[in-house]
Amino acid sequence: MLNFENNEGTEEELLILENRNYKSCSKVNDNVIKENGILVKEEKTNYVYTREQKVLFICIALSNLFQYISWSVLAPFFPTEAARLDASPTQVGLIFGIYSLVQCLSSPVFGKFLPVIGARFMYIAGYFLTAGCNIVFGFLDKLDPGLEFVIFCAVTRSLEALGTAAVLTAGMSLIANKFPDAIGQVMGTVEVFVGVGLMIGPFIGGVLYEIGGYTLPFAVLGGVMLLHSFLLLFILPLDDENIRTQSGSYIWLLSIPGTWVATSASFIGAASATFLDPTLSPELEKLSSHYVHWHNSTKRSLWVCYNSNIPGLPRYCDI
Repeated sequence: MLNFENNEGTEEELLILENRNYKSCSKVNDNVIKENGILVKEEKTNYVYTREQKVLFICIALSNLFQYISWSVLAPFFPTEAARLDASPTQVGLIFGIYSLVQCLSSPVFGKFLPVIGARFMYIAGYFLTAGCNIVFGFLDKLDPGLEFVIFCAVTRSLEALGTAAVLTAGMSLIANKFPDAIGQVMGTVEVFVGVGLMIGPFIGGVLYEIGGYTLPFAVLGGVMLLHSFLLLFILPLDDENIRTQSGSYIWLLSIPGTWVATSASFIGAASATFLDPTLSPELEKLSSHYVHWHNSTKRSLWVCYNSNIPGLPRYCDI
């Protein structure tokens, strides 16, 4: 950064933005700010994305959409179907909760070994695993009722969570590597697709369940994701040397106060959004035979509120 002394009584602009790459950006305007008591001139940029960046953004956005559809697609009907197969509410809660538990425990591990495994391979392999688990989950209602059904559901959801953790971890690494000047904006925009997936997932699951029963929602979603995973083989860019660099220390990461603030906020937000999943559908069934419709309406209203707060935020993330 280049600094010049400020003349008394005037606002002398100073040039900043040294050692940065703006080949994919275009200048829009200037803004005079003060940094460490010295007036500085900051160039604000309107990012012009390359074709590779646009394709990568579409891939990650669609992947996040399908990942969170698969996470929420079973909410309208699974508790009722599980009860029919002699699973208790506690066991249904376990099947729902083990997904997030495995994802929480495995994400740091994937992050640590991402430089060794590679972001591209981790992303595609995790996505393929998630697609396969969705298809398998659709046939678990053919098992014997009781403990066998519960165990296989929990194991399948755990494997699916491993795939999701790999995809999300590698996706964040790809965004940070390929969008160095707009990390917050791109991640914030991708988050819109997370909200959309959570919003339409129960609706899609309910519609397909009413059309074809338990198996159809998982077979359709798993098939679409399987096709998408094959397309990713030809679309995702190869890893570069920046992704292959050694990862940092988790002890250092946990020593940052902001890490605990962000983690606590994520925990509270996720808990408030999901604590009704195991019990809402059975309770609505007692009130109406159209319980799937009412479940979808309830969950959809939650995620509409979630999405309504996102579109205006990404533009401020990189300020």
